[in-house]
Order: sequence, then structure tokens, then C-alpha cells
Amino acid sequence: MVKALTKESALEMLKELVCRHPKWPLRSEVQRALLQRSGTPPGCVLTFERNLSTEALRGVVRQSRLSENVRAYLAKELESRTREKSPKP
Repeated sequence: MVKALTKESALEMLKELVCRHPKWPLRSEVQRALLQRSGTPPGCVLTFERNLSTEALRGVVRQSRLSENVRAYLAKELESRTREKSPKP
């Protein structure tokens, strides 16, 4: 499944079906594969983002092919996480 999702030719419908499936989205490697490709439904991205470590989220923001709007949202979320972890003076 991960191999199919990482191909450039992965159909939008396949991404939708995987996101809605009761078991596939629970697998971290499937989540990472979906977060690297454009066309992943924004609802799935938002759900998966909550499960990512800050470092993994940083990698998604840098390397994914998600839409610019979704990447901008993820970048803000990353900034928020980083700000929360930094010590306050």
C-alpha cells in the first residue's frame, strides 16, 4: 500500500479510500506516504499531523508536495509547537 501511495501516479480516489479505511490510516508509514503527496484530502492531513512528532512534521513541511495552503497551515502548527517547547524567560 505504501508503495502505491508514493507513486506520482497514485489516484486521488486511492488516497481518499485509504484515508477513510478503518485500518490503513492507523499505520504511521501510510500516514507519512500520504503526507508526502499532493492530493491528500486536507481532513486526513489535519488528522495525521496530530500524530506526528515535531521532527517528523518539520520533514513534511520541508519535503512534501502538499498544496501550498496545507503546507502553510502545517508550518504554522510547527511554529506553534516549537514556541510551546522553548523555555520562557
